[in-house]
Amino acid sequence: KAVANRLLGEIFFNQNKYGKALKRFKIALAIAPNDGETQYKLAWSEFYTGQTTKAKNSLESILRNPNLLSSLNKIDDTFHDIVAKDLAVFMAKQNITSKQIQYFSDLQPQTTKIDNLFFFGHELIRLGKFYESLLVWKKLEQENRLNQNKLIALHVYKAKSFLEINNKKKAKDSFVKSIALWKAQGCRDQMGDCENLRISMKNWLIQWSNESAKKLSPNVAIVFSSFYKLFNDDLQ
Repeated sequence: KAVANRLLGEIFFNQNKYGKALKRFKIALAIAPNDGETQYKLAWSEFYTGQTTKAKNSLESILRNPNLLSSLNKIDDTFHDIVAKDLAVFMAKQNITSKQIQYFSDLQPQTTKIDNLFFFGHELIRLGKFYESLLVWKKLEQENRLNQNKLIALHVYKAKSFLEINNKKKAKDSFVKSIALWKAQGCRDQMGDCENLRISMKNWLIQWSNESAKKLSPNVAIVFSSFYKLFNDDLQ
């Protein structure tokens, strides 16, 4: 019965009939409560039916229960990573504080915690929650496992968040810091990381300049100058 209801739930889920899927997943879990994958689909069904708090709680229950994360009596690392990352999507819909960001961090697998915190920050930016994204960037600054590339990227993202809240001085300071880090220690290219980051920095500068008055402000002039000194063949 549990398998049959789960399969029916997945059919409804794939048809975007999330209310019907939710009912089937609940029945399946009542019969087989330690089925983590069904609990995961239940959480997304709750999310898509507007039950954000319930959805978040459902994912958290998976992350706190090794039985729900296990396959053949062993933690399924891939499933663990997926559930932990998706928690950012659910939490970002709610009010975010430093305490909640710490809670999110505590639930993350050590191998993907840094990447998932970055994802959390970007999800908040996508939703227009720029002040909250700065709390995530602050949390990442406290981590001692950031490699050089991630340190550079962190300051670029901080600059973007500061600019969105119209704190142009801090935006400038963060961007100049990213340039200083790149200049001092370089960027270690891994699958195009450095090139993608350089393009992101350049596009952001162009966006900032386009949004400014015809005459460049001192802050914009400083960030353009710092970028040009490092990439003197790539400023249009």
